[in-house]
Amino acid sequence: MNASEALQRIQVPAADRYISVRPAEGEFMHRWVKEHGLSRTLEVGLAFGASTACIMSAHEGVHTCMDPFQEEYNGQGVANVESLGFRPRLEFHPSPSRDVLPRLVAAGRTFDFAFIDGDHRYDAISSISATSICSWSNKATSCSTMPGCAARNWLRRSSSGIAATIGECGARCET
Repeated sequence: MNASEALQRIQVPAADRYISVRPAEGEFMHRWVKEHGLSRTLEVGLAFGASTACIMSAHEGVHTCMDPFQEEYNGQGVANVESLGFRPRLEFHPSPSRDVLPRLVAAGRTFDFAFIDGDHRYDAISSISATSICSWSNKATSCSTMPGCAARNWLRRSSSGIAATIGECGARCET
């Protein structure tokens, strides 16, 4: 299944379509994950699960996701993942990233790809970047791709723009 098919199969209320990942962004993430053979993916924020659908449709591995506000979306993000048949591969944490990310780092978890699209306030973003993402990127063995919370803007840039952002944490990324 490609990203377009996944996006067509999920349920996102028309009034909320503006907050969901755009098809071009979803296709970009899907292609990136698939072309680089990434299978350990992480996402901060779930909402209706559009980006999750695009990422998970690109690989057969486990996708770790966190969103303390899933109830505010009536559980639709998790329901959409389930409707696509991906639920067994979703590790969902209904807690804030500031709580989950340090636990994942302490457990020695590593990820090939992280999509950060949760809390958009500067203080929350800077604490995620400073503590957890740099910890993961320093453990990178091949390609760690980590678009940040400004991903909507970064995804419009070339992949080298993303690589430059990753480079700030010292990760190696092939483009």
